Amino acid sequence: MTALVPSPWRLAWAERENERRRRAYRDATAAWRRREDHLVRLRIEAAGFLGCTQPRAGLPVDLDLDELVFRVVPLAELVEAQARHVAGLPAPGGCPFTDPVDAALPAGLRTVDTGVAVVTSHRVAFAGREHRREWRYADLRGVAHDPDVPLTLLHDDGRLAGLLVPASAAVNFRFY
Repeated sequence: MTALVPSPWRLAWAERENERRRRAYRDATAAWRRREDHLVRLRIEAAGFLGCTQPRAGLPVDLDLDELVFRVVPLAELVEAQARHVAGLPAPGGCPFTDPVDAALPAGLRTVDTGVAVVTSHRVAFAGREHRREWRYADLRGVAHDPDVPLTLLHDDGRLAGLLVPASAAVNFRFY
């Protein structure tokens, strides 16, 4: 009985395929470790967080006496949907673990105003040059984070809108 000797092209293909699979495994493992590091940092942050030490005065929103300020984003954009139903937007749910980049807005959304976003223990508020918007947590139906763009859509009874923040502030903004 003769043994089958693999042809050179089969050996070359098997080597390339093995290397492709090793690379995919290394990439997936690295992404998993980045997610783990991110979650560990967020857990540490959450365990010791009592609110911002920033002064309550000078904010573009009036705060209730028991309201804590969690985060102030000095440069945020108010984004609204141009139609009642827009296909392709992120669905409300979990927060993606990837760091978004500054990219174009999804189709069907437009920037309405630029201003300051304030995240508190009761609400998310936006104050711009022309528009003010507030999303109370009790009225929210869901929050959707775009995995590619630093955009957070806040679903309530009003028009679909949200906030676009700088990519460098997106992870903390989404956390708070």
